[in-house]
Amino acid sequence: MTPNFLFLTTDQQRADDLGCAGNPFIQTPALDALAAGGVRLTHAYVNNPLCMPSRATILTGRYPRSHRVWCNGVALPAEETPFSELLNQAGYYTACVGKMHFTPYGAEARPGYYDANKTWEECDLTGWEGPYCGFQTVRLTIGHCSPSAGHYGRWLGERYPELQAAYAEDARRGRRSPSGAPQTWQSVLPPEAHHSTWVADNALELMDSHRERPFFLWASFPDPHHPFRPPAEYARRYEGAEVRAPARRAGELDDKPPLFRDYYEGRCIGEARHEGAGIANPSVITAEQTRDIIRYTYGMISLVDENIGRLLDGLEALGLAENTVVCFCSDHGELLGDHGLFCKGPFHYEGLLRLPMIWRFPGAFPGGRAEDAFAQLVDFAPTTLDLAGVEAPPSMQGRSLAPLLRGETDAHREGAFVEFHSSYRPELNLKTWRDREWKLTHYAGQPFGELYDLVHDPDEFVNLWASPAHREVRDRLALRLLDELVLTEDRMPPVQCHA
Repeated sequence: MTPNFLFLTTDQQRADDLGCAGNPFIQTPALDALAAGGVRLTHAYVNNPLCMPSRATILTGRYPRSHRVWCNGVALPAEETPFSELLNQAGYYTACVGKMHFTPYGAEARPGYYDANKTWEECDLTGWEGPYCGFQTVRLTIGHCSPSAGHYGRWLGERYPELQAAYAEDARRGRRSPSGAPQTWQSVLPPEAHHSTWVADNALELMDSHRERPFFLWASFPDPHHPFRPPAEYARRYEGAEVRAPARRAGELDDKPPLFRDYYEGRCIGEARHEGAGIANPSVITAEQTRDIIRYTYGMISLVDENIGRLLDGLEALGLAENTVVCFCSDHGELLGDHGLFCKGPFHYEGLLRLPMIWRFPGAFPGGRAEDAFAQLVDFAPTTLDLAGVEAPPSMQGRSLAPLLRGETDAHREGAFVEFHSSYRPELNLKTWRDREWKLTHYAGQPFGELYDLVHDPDEFVNLWASPAHREVRDRLALRLLDELVLTEDRMPPVQCHA
């Protein structure tokens, strides 16, 4: 029987911000239950730690340097083939509700740029719900989250006009956290008007109305991306609560590349905001402000979790749970105070690179397992096509996770490969290889780099790049990174004949 797919994503959520991942401070009962009945991949990684490259990798099954969305602000090229289009051709109904971000938010209005704020401001999109990037139906949130653009913004203005006006000034009207942490406040939106609830409401409606044929439904939640602003009752849930302590140690930036201290001490204020770092001068953030940022992040995640619970209950109520593959993951992690840094950027720490990822397919995937095989976002599209019985095109570079999920093997990859190229500091061109014991980050053309012994230093405090005693390890990992770069080169377009 052809399976359905329910794909659940968050934006900028750490792998350890789940109860089932061993976090005793956060409340995520729905996702914990999903993991109890499914397979949690404990070593799932991004291929690039920014939103647009990661989402393009999810959609295409290709590495960022292959699909060419190498940084935020780069639109997905029209010639790329989304896996959703291949599912359409196989008879699936495909839909996405929430954040897509395949075209830049700040771009000029133009045909096909449905993620751009100006497209919604300047074009008549009344009644438009797709197609977009291979999905037959889309209902979009724009940004994080625009009070007026996208389907959500339009709905908010029609249903809650007074809240739409207040939400436009959310940063000023929302009550600040007790410590006054930056970008941290209680949203003026109640849960019933919040975009997390809206995403679940629309996904439930589409699931119900298209249950008579195989479907792929992507419910893409924009939270817990900064700013950190849960509805008041979810902020209060964690106010004053104990939270995970960030990985930090005095003097740890002394042996890091100079960009770390530049960002930490606020010497990159403009570009830090553009790169996604969000908080421009982390060095002035107090310990209690850091805790409040984490508490409010937990509040956003708990609201998402409750709405994921509603979606999983909806599958059961419609009699679809047994024949639906459910996957939950994030597009990338979040530093959340580790090493004194926040949000994301050119820092290949584990908190930013490692993802939460859970798969469930009753009867096919033996449940209640935590698998530590390496997986990456590039594997999502080929896995989905494999499970749907659709042949993956030669352009896809990921590998199907299906044998691992079925319990047929306990291995998948030797390690994780991650790339990052800054559009604001072109000299920052990073490539990372991480295996069971070591992590190496190469900065192209620079005299510095990073090397961590993950067995003895899992928090990545001591950079061994310049250590004479570790030169052999560094050289070996550099060769392994070079192998990965060569082995993952794009082989498109395909050869048509001998010559």
